[in-house]
Amino acid sequence: MITTKVALIPFVVPERVRIQRPPGRREDGFPVGNEGTFILAELDEHALSELCDQFRRDCFKKAGKTEPRAVCNKDEPAPFIHGGGIIPFDG
Repeated sequence: MITTKVALIPFVVPERVRIQRPPGRREDGFPVGNEGTFILAELDEHALSELCDQFRRDCFKKAGKTEPRAVCNKDEPAPFIHGGGIIPFDG
């Protein structure tokens, strides 16, 4: 078996977050430009933290994996995470 390492590119961080709202009427057309969004810097720390936590949960769920932090104290570093985005790749 050959083992190699690959460098992973982190997720792209969005500039804005969209707000959830009910569907509009067809005759009103589509929102224009950045209507219905907030720049990340406009969010308070708690809202931004919750969005980040939700993104993390969604990523693990989509991957079918258990969050390492779910099995340890959230104040401790998560185990089994390779620093620098470098992970072993068997292929």
